Amino acid sequence: MRVGGVYLLVGILGLFLVGSSLNIIALNGADNVLHLASAVVLLGVGLSQDRVPARTAHA
Repeated sequence: MRVGGVYLLVGILGLFLVGSSLNIIALNGADNVLHLASAVVLLGVGLSQDRVPARTAHA
């Protein structure tokens, strides 16, 4: 879930940094779409997983 959060942060920052001198990682419009779409998928998968630890069988 952390990876999805990082992608979301980069996608949102990219919306504000395009065309500015602070754009040190060369984000553009296509990068923003890719980061935001990846964030949605990764956060969706991460949040849909069970948080209950798996039980181990004792023989």
